[in-house]
Amino acid sequence: MANNKITFNPDTGVAYGVNLVINQGADFRSSFHITQENTSDFDLSDYTLKGKLKKSVSIGSSSGGVTNFTTGITNATEGKFALTLTDTVTSTLKPGRYHFDLNAQISTGSTVYKMASGSVIVEGGLDIS
Repeated sequence: MANNKITFNPDTGVAYGVNLVINQGADFRSSFHITQENTSDFDLSDYTLKGKLKKSVSIGSSSGGVTNFTTGITNATEGKFALTLTDTVTSTLKPGRYHFDLNAQISTGSTVYKMASGSVIVEGGLDIS
């Protein structure tokens, strides 16, 4: 489980860079704590979060489908949430480099903000089932 502390300001339009590692065939969970630029907690009460993962589009990579993270807000007023994938989902990912985006949408509107993005490395492993 990774713990990520990121700063988010919807007015800047800049996504925070975060890199993740997923072990193929294992449950994945990465927790996040979102703060404002003044370091106070960012209140997620009025937001819906969506995270997606796609095989990297770099030279030499093969294209693939999009995998949706399960996003669960664990404490909205403290700006805490988690991205998760089950072992069933991670077992379908091929080892290699991926890209992910995390978007935040105000529940009462249509504006979508890119909150974070970055690289994901999926590490292969032995099948021990």
